[in-house]
Formats: sequence, structure tokens, C-alpha cells
Amino acid sequence: MEPFTRLIAIAAPIDEPNVDTNQLCPTRFNKVPRGPGHRNILLHDRRFNPDGSEKEHLLNVAPFDRAQIIVADRNWGGGSSRESAVYALYEFGIRCVIAPSVGDIHANNCAKNGLLTVVLPEAECAAMRKHLREHPGATVSVDLAAQTVTDPQGKVMHFDIHPVRKVPAGRSRRYRAHGAVRRCLRIVRARISFATSVAVSAFIGDAGFPVGPVARRSWRTRGRHRQQAWRWSGAPAGIGPMDARTAFEYSRCC
Repeated sequence: MEPFTRLIAIAAPIDEPNVDTNQLCPTRFNKVPRGPGHRNILLHDRRFNPDGSEKEHLLNVAPFDRAQIIVADRNWGGGSSRESAVYALYEFGIRCVIAPSVGDIHANNCAKNGLLTVVLPEAECAAMRKHLREHPGATVSVDLAAQTVTDPQGKVMHFDIHPVRKVPAGRSRRYRAHGAVRRCLRIVRARISFATSVAVSAFIGDAGFPVGPVARRSWRTRGRHRQQAWRWSGAPAGIGPMDARTAFEYSRCC
């Protein structure tokens, strides 16, 4: 995946509103491994007949079959959260989608895969699509750093984007890795706190009352902790649920 910085490319106008992810990638293709074949999956039912022959669709006709930018109508990418819709766009060669509105989940999936989604006013998108239909092969320029779109007539339009989506791909991966480390540390802290609670509860016994970290927990919660202690203690299959004391002793000696 290449980081998106600046793009000058042929743009294809798609006038239909509400193009959802089920149209971008029909459900039967969801489990197809990502690869060059996703190029033909994009809008498959709109572009191909059941026998595989091509229909008269904009993206099947030169020069739009080389388009890297789509200028769409409102509510692009709504529907399900399938990431395969983004794979289809990317493998076709699309690197940017400009529309009056984009589904939130689809926009996030696009950002993770190096495909930029730009939201511009509906009137601006309509005017751009009209010009692109009248002048096939016209190019549009998108500058992510400057957050600008330049239409084929030279008009510059500014767009807003969340700062996180402007992070280059390499740094974005590092940020996600740091987030994963933080999540692991939170899990470790939670496990240590739980083990401490189980140990204290185990040495008190059923007749006693919980103290320390367990004091704030109800008896029902304490019973659930005993079940957790059995599952996390590594007990062999076939051994039934143990009480907190047995679970603690088993985990200490085994």
C-alpha cells in the first residue's frame, strides 16, 4: 500500500446516488482472497452480464477504465462494513473518491487501505461530474497536505479531513502498533488485579468475608471469579469447575 500524498489523474463521474458496498462488491465475492481479480469485482453486477461479457458501463469504456478518481453522488459507500468493497476499488486503480457524503465505516476502511475519501458540497460535485461527462479523460488534482481539490477547469476547492487520516501509511502503522501495545498492557494489568483478588479470596475461604480489592465486589461477582479462575488456571480438560482456593493452588504448582 502506497501512502496518499498528491494525485493528478483521470476522474470518472458516477451520477447514481446511494451506491452502497453491496453494489461495489456483491456479497458472493466477500471471501475471495484479495488480489488483482478484485478489479473485475468492482460494481460487478453493473459491469458484467451473467456469462461474463461486459455491459455498456462507464468504467468499461476508455478512458474511464484508467480512472484513478471517482466523483460520485451523495451517500457513497453506505450499507455493510465489508472491507472487500475497498479492495475492489483499490485493485481497479481508484485512489480517491469525491462525493457529497460517504459512509463512515467505508471511509475508515478506505483510510486504512491508502484510499482517500473527500467530501465536497453537492453542487460542486454535480458541476464536476457534468464537466467530466462532457470532456472524457479530463483530470482532477487532489492534494492531501494542502487539503485541496482542483477540478478540470482549475477551480480549487478546500476539504476537511480528520488529522489521523492525514498520517502517512508507515507512521499510521506505528501508531496502531503502539495502540496494540497499550491494549496489551491494560489486559496484563487487569489479569494481575484479578489474580490478586482470587488469591485473597482463596485464603479467606467460603465462610469469611472478602477484604482488600475483593471488598468492593458482590458475592455474585466473586462466584463468577471462581469460574474465571478455573478457566484461566490451565486445568486439564475433564476437570470440573474448582473453587477459588483449588484454582489458585493448581495454578501455583502446575
